Amino acid sequence: MNAYLKVKSQNDKLKTQIPKLDRALDGGFNKGEITLIYGPPASGKTIFAHLLATISLFNGHKVVFIDSEHTFSMDHIKNIAHRRNLSINPNNLFITQPILFSQEREIVRNSLKEILRTGTTTLIWDSISKNSRDSIYGESALILFNEILPKILKYTTEIQTYTFLISQIVADFRGENEFKPYGGSRILNFCDNVFRLGWPERRMIILEKIHRQTPERNIKIPYSIKMILNGERRRKR
Repeated sequence: MNAYLKVKSQNDKLKTQIPKLDRALDGGFNKGEITLIYGPPASGKTIFAHLLATISLFNGHKVVFIDSEHTFSMDHIKNIAHRRNLSINPNNLFITQPILFSQEREIVRNSLKEILRTGTTTLIWDSISKNSRDSIYGESALILFNEILPKILKYTTEIQTYTFLISQIVADFRGENEFKPYGGSRILNFCDNVFRLGWPERRMIILEKIHRQTPERNIKIPYSIKMILNGERRRKR
């Protein structure tokens, strides 16, 4: 049997096949949790979203991919599945590509809940900040934090989905980090897990929150795009 077939979820854990990350997550992502992934441009956010979609399809999940960035690629999904030797069913993938913030709002208000009810589901939104970032203190930001995110939290906990939100960044002039996710603490309060991806020249997954717990020190895991695409195979003895 191929060793990669052993990565299927155990006890409802969704594994990434990145061993250090899975160990830090106590075996993987849990159902009913929201994970935020944020970082600067070209840090790997979108390819990480494709990895999560591929792993979820491999585990037999229905994947709902809200592609606000319009960067989704079925070729990326097939490439990751091929490199990792994973069998997936593309028919379990539901993709929507809203152009306007009003369209995102309609999706969440009118159709998302019923789509998520159709079995074990992974929700990926890349990126939740795309269409509301230009008016962070305007009406769209208020709707995002007062309406959309509370609904996402409700759906995630009630339906027990695996939810992953990709976020862009804003400068952090007062904090110890160079940047923070769009919305700052307002979006962080909705999330069970928080990953910050480092700049492309020093790629690092920095775990700022794990299963609602804040580590005494941020856990730093070096990574590469090759690692995301290929996984980490066991060396032959």
